[in-house]
Amino acid sequence: MKPLKIALLALCLLAFVPFGRTQLTFHQDIFNGGVTGDGFDPVNLNPPGTFDIYIEPGSTIRKAYLFSTLSKNIQTQLDFSFDDNREIIFNGTLIKLNNQVAFTSFNSLGPTLPFTLEKLFCFDVTQQIDPNQQSYSILPPQNQSLLESLFSVFYLWVSYENPNLGQVCANITLNTQNSETIVNYPYTNLNPINLTNDVGFAFNSWGLCDVFQDGSYVSVNNNVLGLVGGDEDYLTEPGCAGVRGAFYYQDSALYGLDNDVANTVMDSVDALANIASYITDPFNFDVKFEYQSSFSTTSNPVFELFLTYTSTCEPFNVSTPNDTTVCEGSQVPLQVTGGQQYEWLPATGLSCTDCPNPIFSADSSMNYTVRIWNNDTCSVVRPLQIKVRPKPVWSAVTTTPSECGINSGTATLSALLGVNSVLNYSVDGGAPQNANTFNGLSAGGHTFQFIDTNNCASKDTLILVSEVNNTVAQFTANPNTGGVPLNVQFNNTSTFASNYVWFINQEPQGSTFTETTFYDAGSNTISLVAWQYDPTCADTFLLTIIAYDSLVVQLPNVFTPNNDGENDAFTINTNIPVKCVIQFFNRWGNIIHQFDGDIPKGITPIWNGTDQTSQSLISDGTYFYTVSFTAHSSFSNAGNIPFPIVKSGFVQVIR
Repeated sequence: MKPLKIALLALCLLAFVPFGRTQLTFHQDIFNGGVTGDGFDPVNLNPPGTFDIYIEPGSTIRKAYLFSTLSKNIQTQLDFSFDDNREIIFNGTLIKLNNQVAFTSFNSLGPTLPFTLEKLFCFDVTQQIDPNQQSYSILPPQNQSLLESLFSVFYLWVSYENPNLGQVCANITLNTQNSETIVNYPYTNLNPINLTNDVGFAFNSWGLCDVFQDGSYVSVNNNVLGLVGGDEDYLTEPGCAGVRGAFYYQDSALYGLDNDVANTVMDSVDALANIASYITDPFNFDVKFEYQSSFSTTSNPVFELFLTYTSTCEPFNVSTPNDTTVCEGSQVPLQVTGGQQYEWLPATGLSCTDCPNPIFSADSSMNYTVRIWNNDTCSVVRPLQIKVRPKPVWSAVTTTPSECGINSGTATLSALLGVNSVLNYSVDGGAPQNANTFNGLSAGGHTFQFIDTNNCASKDTLILVSEVNNTVAQFTANPNTGGVPLNVQFNNTSTFASNYVWFINQEPQGSTFTETTFYDAGSNTISLVAWQYDPTCADTFLLTIIAYDSLVVQLPNVFTPNNDGENDAFTINTNIPVKCVIQFFNRWGNIIHQFDGDIPKGITPIWNGTDQTSQSLISDGTYFYTVSFTAHSSFSNAGNIPFPIVKSGFVQVIR
């Protein structure tokens, strides 16, 4: 592999490291035509907005991407999950923002200080772009608000072909994690840049702030382009907002739109610059964003970088696979044509990474890029997303026993599929049937499978049909519930049996099984199959072991007992049922309220602000409390939770 290609491989592999600053070359192209883009930042509001772009008349659309970010303050008491009801409307088309279409997710401040969670989405909107249309509407999620601390920013990027225009190279870089005050983007293995022409550099971010001593210095090869945001803009445009970065590039020249100026400096909401004068190596250069103070690194998240320039590379056409959805366990051939050498990243789930036709066999969804070389220095990069549907699973199986030697057993199957339905069932590899009940089964094990309407097959599931005989399979487990890690001891108490097979969640464990440790919370089925002489006359005993997480408690620091229906009581939020003893004290150390009893899992109101002696509402102020948690009465064994757990703190009462 050529040295430049080795450098690219090292760079792009960073994009899939779970922690640390990373970046990904998402798209790179060479063609005759132009590139245009514009951003929209609604911040905390819900207005409709527009993307204003320029497309040379007589052009055809080559590629268009709509980028969207979704950010959530996890310090809020509200639900901070990115549920499936977030949606945007782009030019009249509804687009869902959910986990299934997220390109990547990351924590904008890293694992040590989680202020916001980020999701980055990318939608191919090539078919929705009209070469004669210069403006496109965008309606942000209507259920985002300041109360929820939910934010979105958007960027529309379009490349268009026109044989009457000069050559252009386009490069899109995505940040897959941003957790640093100083963020470096080494651009390596670019198609050679013609430095006599404009080199357009733009970026998209929602958090470049202009409050306090804030903002980010933008540098190319250690040449400062300017301070974006910052204290000098506080008096005119205070607040955090995403830069628009509107631009177009054609015939070797960079042009700004919407009051952007295609100069060599950046300031305020300007995200556009001509950086040709700062580049010495036509293949490589460095970009750096440096946050100027330590107030909040949330003011330095950059999500997309856009680079446009001319090159000595000749345009060439390639063919790449479309994004696809497959069933778990499937093998999918991928085919790329049009180049001389190829590089797939990451290597996970691929049979080869330097070939034009790897076989995909991963069991989880993957985002890939493939770099296609036409010669030693010229290449293009194409993204590919493969979504993997998990295998459907069984929710329940009921059986009736078979008399030993007489095939009279039955099995009734229920599948857990969500919104999907079952297409057919089969047993022991036989012909599929529509009914979920099988009759005439012999005693012993049978392999069942079902196929859903997505044509995804479940894992082969071994179901044991018992038989009427004298063998009784039985065992005890101690304990049968508790917190993780949960160590369980087993004692085989079967009668009239000499042969055994143990199973954990239908996975065989051998004939001798005395203990195991469960490290994950959840329900686990332990089964024992026992027989004396003939395995077809076996008996089966099952026991469910429940492992649960350690205690997690949320206590408020303020409540407002004004009977407005919101935050009227001091509440305790726990992930498991516990016994709770809590006392509240005034400034003189007198107990004004106490509670002693069991509370369930979830949010439980404890005190409405009434003095337990006078039965009157207490005055506004700050009150001290102590609380102790012990095992709930419903738990015979509390696992590894170090009860009692004692906490104390202060709560402010505001009427």
